[in-house]
Amino acid sequence: MSMSRYYQANEGKWDVPLSLNVRRALATSAATTPFSPQADPATTAPDGSSQYALSGIWSTTRNNATGNSTFSNRTSEFARTLESGGQHQIRRVMVAFDTSSLTDTDTVDSAQLQMYVSAKTNEDNDGFDYVGVIDWSPASSTSITNADYGNTTFTKQSDTDTDIGSITTSATNNFDLNSTGIGNIDLTGVSSYMIDLGHSIDLQAPATGTTNRVDFDMAEGTNDPVLSVTHSAGGGGGGGSILTLNSKFW
Repeated sequence: MSMSRYYQANEGKWDVPLSLNVRRALATSAATTPFSPQADPATTAPDGSSQYALSGIWSTTRNNATGNSTFSNRTSEFARTLESGGQHQIRRVMVAFDTSSLTDTDTVDSAQLQMYVSAKTNEDNDGFDYVGVIDWSPASSTSITNADYGNTTFTKQSDTDTDIGSITTSATNNFDLNSTGIGNIDLTGVSSYMIDLGHSIDLQAPATGTTNRVDFDMAEGTNDPVLSVTHSAGGGGGGGSILTLNSKFW
């Protein structure tokens, strides 16, 4: 139908159905909302660390289902891999964020995990000496438990694998979430992530007598971990929205 015939058939109104993309563009502009874990005792979103120590086999240390020590109430926690006297240790940091205040029909456009680093040690600089963000399924909504140590599939939630040598201390270091990490943001509940080091993530044993470690401020400290979520109003169905071109457009 020509535009003139459309105008006549539509009783002299320039009513134009909008595509989904156009309707999204006309929706409320994107907003960025920060979230932080809850200081101990938490109610829905704890932070802390869990460690498995004193195994002579690296794969056992890395893949063990449970840790043998956990911490939920300290101002600073650290991720660590080490070898000492034929024994291995891995320590992992966990951070959870109650993101249920987001509108559950919103679209998450991007997200960034922001962690304040207070100190670092990088004795095994072999290419696996990096900080990575991986998946984590919390065992408890109030504190970190030994079960949290193994509650990961080591699926990367960020493509930002930051070499420990490039980590800036006494500063916030940012990790942009990838599509998997963004997809794990729960608009009606808790979004959770684990921070681990490359030797653990990639199942590569550290060199004899070496320690790699990165210390992060926790919610109990001065600089909270932050999950910064950029989100916008979600689009509706495939049709029905009408833009009426009247005198306001001229």
